[in-house]
Amino acid sequence: MEDPRQESEEIEEQERVARFMRANPDFFAHRADLLSAMNIPHARAQGTSSLIERQVQVLRDKHRHERERLEALVKTARDNERVGNRLHEIALELMIATQLDTVFDSIPPLVRELFRVDSAVIRVEHEQLAGTRKEWVHPNDPAYIELRARVAHGRSAADNGLPVSIKESLFGGDAPRMHSAMLLPVGGKRPIGVLVLASVEKNRFEPDQGTFYLDRLGELMGAVLRRLFS
Repeated sequence: MEDPRQESEEIEEQERVARFMRANPDFFAHRADLLSAMNIPHARAQGTSSLIERQVQVLRDKHRHERERLEALVKTARDNERVGNRLHEIALELMIATQLDTVFDSIPPLVRELFRVDSAVIRVEHEQLAGTRKEWVHPNDPAYIELRARVAHGRSAADNGLPVSIKESLFGGDAPRMHSAMLLPVGGKRPIGVLVLASVEKNRFEPDQGTFYLDRLGELMGAVLRRLFS
């Protein structure tokens, strides 16, 4: 049973609204957003529908879809701005690097934060330095050959089916947790290594995902590593 006091308060509230509307008959002329959200039925015979109501509903649905589309575009623009700013910071970090160890130590944490992933691992081929750090691998290393073959076209690629052997060589004890990966060729069309971003989420990376920023990052890292090689 409804509380009489609550019912009385609701009636009083409705009366206040009614008094306000009588005192401000042009209110909705300045608040079209509220008017479009209201549902005002038109008198009609039973079993029939009002054309005006139908038109209003169509316009309301269109307005909602356009608003949702605009909100999605704004979110994408903000995300791109964030990534662009952080990528600029990484570029500056790479530009001032004078030692290869600095690149290997400082870049992966920045990349993890930038792309919000659980792991970022880099492998770079070098005959003489292979084994001196985990990042250096021999060009003939089987796991590395298979990994590089997946980005031989020079573009970043999502790969959620990495073999267990490759995942273990990259992530060690964390390998079973990593279900989704994105591979970046370090050096663009002439890769000298591979940067692997990984996530515990199974669908974090998809084949149709945009790779513009990823490709730029891979090219930038390749250019810096080649500079430090010489």
